[in-house]
This record gives sequence, structure tokens and C-alpha cells, in this order.
Amino acid sequence: MSDVESFVRFCESEFGTAVMDREAAYVKQHVTPNERILDVGCGIGSLEGRFPEHEMIGLDRSEAMIRAARDRVSAPFVLGDATALPLATGSVDAVVFVSTL
Repeated sequence: MSDVESFVRFCESEFGTAVMDREAAYVKQHVTPNERILDVGCGIGSLEGRFPEHEMIGLDRSEAMIRAARDRVSAPFVLGDATALPLATGSVDAVVFVSTL
């Protein structure tokens, strides 16, 4: 089983869904709908799927995770690394790292 398949299995499990829902609820307390948000380490786009009313960009360094995210969620996803963000300075209002480190 690949890393992506394992992560999908976790995210779709009862426990994984509960974890992702709590993480999304916490982030929603700290952002407003008009903010542009960068999700560093987006994985398969689980957070983006929980923020349809926000402009959220997912960033991950794994091509396989980005492909899975694009298949699962209608949001912009960028292949890249957090140490050298492939975005213009000042182009987002908030940055989140959820279950990344």
C-alpha cells in the first residue's frame, strides 16, 4: 500500500475524519472567509475540502499527494516545498500547517 493510499484510508476512517474535522474547526476560528489561505503540507486536500467558502491553496512536496488532492477536491494545489514557497510574497493572508510536522 502506498503512502497516499494509507493516508486516504486514515482520512476516511472514523477516527481520521474526527481528527480532520477538529483541525478544520480550529483553523476556522482563526480565519475569515475573505482571507486567502495557504495550507502547507496539504496531503490529499482534506482541509481544502472542509473550506469550500474560503480561497485555500494547498501546497505539498509529494507529487502523488498533489495528484490525489486534485482528484478529490476542487481547489488550487501547488507542488513545492515550505522552505522555498513557490508563491509571491504577500499573496496569501494566512498560512496553516495541519498535521504536517
